[in-house]
Amino acid sequence: MSKKALKVALLLGLVLLVVLSAGTVMAITFGSVKKPLPEYVGSKACLGCHSDRYVSWVGSGHGTMLTAITGPDVLPGDINATTPELKAELQKADFVVAGQRFLARNGTTGEMTYLNVVWNPTAQAYQPTKGGSSWSQGCAGCHSTNYDKKTMQFSDAGIGCEACHGPGRDHIAGKGDVAKVVKSTSSDVCGQCHGGGKMLDGTGWVSGYRPNMKLADVSGIKMADAVDLAGVVPSSALHLRQYPMWLASGHGPKAVSDLKSNDHASGNCYACHTQEAFSAKQAKKPFTLDKNADYVAISCVVCHRPHSTGFAMDEKTLCITCHNGGIADGGSLKPGSVSHHPMKEFFAGFGAAGGMTSKGNVHKELTCQECHMTEGNHLFKVIQPKDVLDSNRVDTCTTCHKDSSKDVRQAYLDMWQNSTKSRIDTLNADIAAIDAAVKAGATLSADQKLQVDTARTNVSFVTADGSTGAHNFDYATRILSAAQKDINAVKAAVVK
Repeated sequence: MSKKALKVALLLGLVLLVVLSAGTVMAITFGSVKKPLPEYVGSKACLGCHSDRYVSWVGSGHGTMLTAITGPDVLPGDINATTPELKAELQKADFVVAGQRFLARNGTTGEMTYLNVVWNPTAQAYQPTKGGSSWSQGCAGCHSTNYDKKTMQFSDAGIGCEACHGPGRDHIAGKGDVAKVVKSTSSDVCGQCHGGGKMLDGTGWVSGYRPNMKLADVSGIKMADAVDLAGVVPSSALHLRQYPMWLASGHGPKAVSDLKSNDHASGNCYACHTQEAFSAKQAKKPFTLDKNADYVAISCVVCHRPHSTGFAMDEKTLCITCHNGGIADGGSLKPGSVSHHPMKEFFAGFGAAGGMTSKGNVHKELTCQECHMTEGNHLFKVIQPKDVLDSNRVDTCTTCHKDSSKDVRQAYLDMWQNSTKSRIDTLNADIAAIDAAVKAGATLSADQKLQVDTARTNVSFVTADGSTGAHNFDYATRILSAAQKDINAVKAAVVK
């Protein structure tokens, strides 16, 4: 946002704030005509008190979702550097959507339709595309704020403050009364648009929802399915289905229900299973567990910045904030202990009992998102090469390994996981045999007991990582091979 534009926006926001600050003034006077202040006042009205949030939002994907074309500087590229046909299309444009698609408004009906031109940010060029479809009928409710289907008008171009916080008139008129505005961390707020939802009456978006409602309570709504990513669904069908995917994932309501059914879950567990406890932990604030409270699951705002673009914290550390076994960097588990979700440690190559480490992970430079969020999926599911039957879909492995076939990549993955599973199964059976021998009267020496405890912990460590060796096959192989060697020696001595 330019300094000039920011100054103008600030002035507008302050003017409106002054108008409303008396609390009882609910109309603006224009000459001799009084017009009632609308319920939705627009995002600029928030700027006076929330300038930091406004400045962060205004340049985000939400803030720039729909931009009025007021001059050539608003266009993503030089209009004179394209073909005459595309230039003619661009000269019709009234708005740009997400910086790439262009709309023209019908002067008679007010309806806006897509033009036959698109901006390709990778090629940095305008390109032809098939236009003609109605933005007003299919997209407007999620690309703008407080869209009226009848008048085809909106309060804010783009996803403004009131799309997530509700109408702001009463909040401002109440001198910032927090009870007059919504401050919700519920994923339903995001799901109103990021759910692929439509209305049974044909409306192409969720109509009638307001922040603080539950999507399930909206009458006449039809939400999209989570989508089975391992299938023939074309990637275009995944558009805005993050919410139903999240609902079906381990980060959704299941994260809370699992704890409520667990009689030994502590506040530490809630810190990674609920939004409230997670936020308190990140802010280094105390959290008092109330098992009867209606906690929010790992909602969108845990991972995403709500007022700007990007993740809530560094991308490489976001997932391992919770997906770790609590082992100090470079440390190791105590023999006899049981490991719990040690993805961070296993991936990095440390943590195994006995101090065994590894630097042989071939994927050590990748982030969790690169493998678990292929195509932006919020099931956090690795899409295996064998599962993709549609030639237009991208599986997780060939996202990087474009120089090899899907069959080759699948063969590697199968080898890693089948080998690891076989080793784990064999070790568990051998350890069970030793336990049975001890129960029947066999005696273990101190060294033998240490060997069994170390092996038991390390099998738990590899198993609890959850990837069946795929996160770090070198480490899994070294750990399980060493464990098998020790268990074979103990078994030979005590199992008759």
